[in-house]
Amino acid sequence: MYRYVKYFALFIISCFLSYLYFKENISPTFPTYTSLYSGQNKFVAFVRVKNEIKTLEACLDSIDGVFHRIVLIHSNEPDDGSIEFMNKWCQKRPYCEIHEYPHAVLPSNDPRYQHNPPYQNTLAAYYNFGLSFFEPEDWVVKIDADQIYITGALIQALQKIDKKAQNADHYLLGITGINSLVWKGRLVNDKKTPINGLEFDSFIVKRKYIKTFTQEPYWEKLQLVDKPDLTKGVFHRMVFWFHFSDQIKKKYTQYSADNIPATDISEFTDPEKKLYRQWILPRLQKANSPYKDLAI
Repeated sequence: MYRYVKYFALFIISCFLSYLYFKENISPTFPTYTSLYSGQNKFVAFVRVKNEIKTLEACLDSIDGVFHRIVLIHSNEPDDGSIEFMNKWCQKRPYCEIHEYPHAVLPSNDPRYQHNPPYQNTLAAYYNFGLSFFEPEDWVVKIDADQIYITGALIQALQKIDKKAQNADHYLLGITGINSLVWKGRLVNDKKTPINGLEFDSFIVKRKYIKTFTQEPYWEKLQLVDKPDLTKGVFHRMVFWFHFSDQIKKKYTQYSADNIPATDISEFTDPEKKLYRQWILPRLQKANSPYKDLAI
């Protein structure tokens, strides 16, 4: 009899801990992080924008009020209205700044990278241009304009870093998210890579620990200074963003996500759907994004 009571008690405790986990990661009630504007640690969003009008407003709204500064860069090329929109958005926000890169930039996986294009046209040069607007003590937070962020999760992460940085600041932290695709009028998950950010393509690190960006065959690569005690890690079991990609880029090719076979996509889990409806969908609706009516 005692054994069954013991198992039942363990079951109840397990359920309670699961509730706390999902409550922490899904609850829309998060504290306001006012110390970002007055504390010693300054977190600065690094946003590169190119033809992101479908998600740009929702993305920027999802990070608004979180960072000490928002640094946006764009290249000197025709676009879909993104540049005009971000100029209007930043006019009302003194902590937002826009910088124009004076060259055209080849996107990731562009076949022209096979023929050693001029350096100024590479993603590495473009990213290094953006880094020039950061101070050594700034925490660089890489934000993608085709991703919409869970504001509360960002705030929690920065609070944890702010607390740890009182003793040490030598961290490179990955911020993971749902690698979702816009597929035939639906938002679905990439079955092969459902979570992205584990390889630090989305990251938080102090500017002084970034050496440079170098150009790899398909995309840019973050290079850090040589520091033996630089600690790398990710925020485990936390979702920071949902991706809205309607194009697939792989090894010098690009094609519509609609061409992906159904066997390569998967549905969101129930917790992911709840997260999406509480944090992401309201942003899309407020921005009147064409993605606001996507089925999940």
